[in-house]
Amino acid sequence: NYFARLWILNDDLSNLNSIIDSSSTDPTALEKVRLGICRLSRDLILLEEILGYVLEALEMMEIPPEPQEQAGRALYDRLEIAGMRNQLIRRSTDVRKNIIGEQRHLDVIRERANVATEARTFELNSVLEQNTKRLCILHEANSESSHSLQILQIIFSGMLAFELLDRLTGDWTVLDTSWMKEFDKQLIRGNMLIWFLISIV
Repeated sequence: NYFARLWILNDDLSNLNSIIDSSSTDPTALEKVRLGICRLSRDLILLEEILGYVLEALEMMEIPPEPQEQAGRALYDRLEIAGMRNQLIRRSTDVRKNIIGEQRHLDVIRERANVATEARTFELNSVLEQNTKRLCILHEANSESSHSLQILQIIFSGMLAFELLDRLTGDWTVLDTSWMKEFDKQLIRGNMLIWFLISIV
């Protein structure tokens, strides 16, 4: 039935509205809405075509002249062909108005779906921007930590060098041992330039 299909279409449009309302919580809602819009657009086109055929048939319909016989006239009056044709034209006009209303309703749903898509895109962009800012902050903190680590490495290298020199030349030294005294005479005291280079390093 044409009218039943029209009311089913109206219910489907209401369902699409409720799906759009839940698009902030359902990640698949916009895809469902797009598929629903395509399906309902196809149904509306078919309903418009059927209505166009009905209106065209009503316009082409010729009312036969009233018969001369009494029985024919009685049947003609009882069928009310002219009145029935006018009623069909009025009903078809009403259906056309309903279809135009459903088309506008579908246009509103399409616009709402576009707005929801833009809102989702804006939300994703803002989340991406926040994540990028966090990454930049983490990169700066990592760079500062790396710089601090380099400073600590330089400090520990200097401390190790001073400790090494202290072990060689300080109070607690290996120069007091017999094997190091021989080494000290030949390498360090005999070649002062080598000891100077070791101290610089």
